[in-house]
Amino acid sequence: MKQFIGGILFGIGIGLLICGVVTGTVVNDFEQRLSKYDTHIDNFYEFTHSYGFETIRGLVDQTFSSYRANPLLRQALETFGLGELGQLFQDVDEKFEEIIDISEGLYDARSSVREARSWLVYLTVGGIVLIAAGVVVGVWASRQERY
Repeated sequence: MKQFIGGILFGIGIGLLICGVVTGTVVNDFEQRLSKYDTHIDNFYEFTHSYGFETIRGLVDQTFSSYRANPLLRQALETFGLGELGQLFQDVDEKFEEIIDISEGLYDARSSVREARSWLVYLTVGGIVLIAAGVVVGVWASRQERY
């Protein structure tokens, strides 16, 4: 029974070590790709959360709300052939939301990759500890079996 437990610990340790190595490779690849664009991600995030961007976004939102709430204005613009202006405002307003979501997503992805890198150490160390524990229990069980 003790050898079985030693084998289980050893197997789980090998599994964790393999998972740590494979995950480390994937995380390293992501980290290298994101590090190329570090300054761009920071600049993009700062731009989308700047006062100027928020002002432009608010202005477009207010203009779209005014356009939507004022049927007389819509009719006048349609008379001059600018009926698609409302759709343009709506599209721009939606794209602003998407731009902010992309900016925050990139920023969060970079943070998540860095956090995953820190967890890899625990995964690798845990695998090594379980391998060592499995070997120790296996050797201890085989020695006890002899005597």
